[in-house]
Amino acid sequence: MSKPAMRAIHPPPPPPPPPPSPLMLAGHHTHMPDEARMDPDRAWDHEDRLDMIAENAYYRAERRGFLPGHEMEDWLAAEREVDSLLAAD
Repeated sequence: MSKPAMRAIHPPPPPPPPPPSPLMLAGHHTHMPDEARMDPDRAWDHEDRLDMIAENAYYRAERRGFLPGHEMEDWLAAEREVDSLLAAD
């Protein structure tokens, strides 16, 4: 009698990340990493900027009821707003 084939057991995928904790900037939800809030002299890196843009775009879509077809518009508007806030910082 042959042994049954062994199948690899994979753990379940991790749960989705918790919702972002927004910080209100210029009247819009824009995420600012905790480290940046604690150290005003800290330079923004590319990943921080992209996180802020993504969160801003998400809240723009949420205010619109997540209607499809406006993703690029939301991203570009969020990018302009975040870049303007970072330039003023």
